[in-house]
Amino acid sequence: MSEPICIQAAHAFKLNIPLKTEFAVAYASYDRVETIVASVGADNGVVGWGSASPDEEVTGETVESTFKALTEKIGPALMEAQSAPPARLLRVVFNAAPEAPAARAAADIAIHDLWSKSIGCSLSSLLGAYRTTIPTSVTIGICDESETLERARAFIDRGFSILKIKCGKNADEDIARVKKLRETIGEKVKLRLDANQGYSLDDARKAAAALAPENIEFIEQPTAAKDREALVALATESPIPVMADESALDAKDALELFQAGVPLVNIKLMKCGGVREALRICDIALTLGKKVMIGCMDELPLSMAAAAAVALAHPAVAYADLDGHIDLEQRVAAGGIIIDTGFVSVTERPGLGVEIRKQYLKE
Repeated sequence: MSEPICIQAAHAFKLNIPLKTEFAVAYASYDRVETIVASVGADNGVVGWGSASPDEEVTGETVESTFKALTEKIGPALMEAQSAPPARLLRVVFNAAPEAPAARAAADIAIHDLWSKSIGCSLSSLLGAYRTTIPTSVTIGICDESETLERARAFIDRGFSILKIKCGKNADEDIARVKKLRETIGEKVKLRLDANQGYSLDDARKAAAALAPENIEFIEQPTAAKDREALVALATESPIPVMADESALDAKDALELFQAGVPLVNIKLMKCGGVREALRICDIALTLGKKVMIGCMDELPLSMAAAAAVALAHPAVAYADLDGHIDLEQRVAAGGIIIDTGFVSVTERPGLGVEIRKQYLKE
């Protein structure tokens, strides 16, 4: 499983993809997504594919800086590495661009795709699947009460039983909206909240106290990412479990937050740099008796299939939020990740199991 691989080609393609529905979070609104597809080709003729969806608000990366890191640093470093085992190639990626996690994630995913294809198994099998399916939430952006209810009904009709509600702009409006939603949909559907750093500590306390009776699974990153003291303070007193997202970029961050008393961390491949680092965070959580969620940005099926494989691979993963591809108007990548009645699984095809339609990359 660790035969040397010789990378002979590396490519990157920038894409600008419309969203089916405009999406709002506490710090921005989106109607399209800029993303990058990356490929690595080996001397055995096998090609591995990955993708990057950088978020400047989270990691400081833009699509231009990510593309530059892939084409000017990571790609050349991989081709200069000559023949090396996959784990060494992953280290080459990290050393080439330590400051660019989304770029590293694209290369990491492509190497894992190439690795598992080369030995004829799915990435899920390569990672040692712990489960075959996991329920995922589906996200409703910040919108008014009537639109929230409309979108919730539509997702429930499609079989989803976990809704993640974006909030963080106005605590009082969020409280009223979530209370109305719970009253409307009943208790069978699980609710999660994600404030994307939007609350002050006082507003976060107010929202947690008011919404605790509504049976909320957790509230994600309610306070500013750089204000760890506020996040830790809230985690120790909130009646709703607190999950770190933007505060936890990598394994070091996750370890520090777990040790400080934050019980949950959202792992995103785009934040931490790919599959290898995501599994490190999972191992830390398991060692400390903590739990993680595998989450996502708005992403192509390439990185979503990789995230799903991680979610299925590790016992520390208690939650999944893997809906980042379902609202993209794109035809470049298909397959790999499967969502059926709210449950995520992956194909058993070699690698990620994603079909790349190269004609759309050329366009």
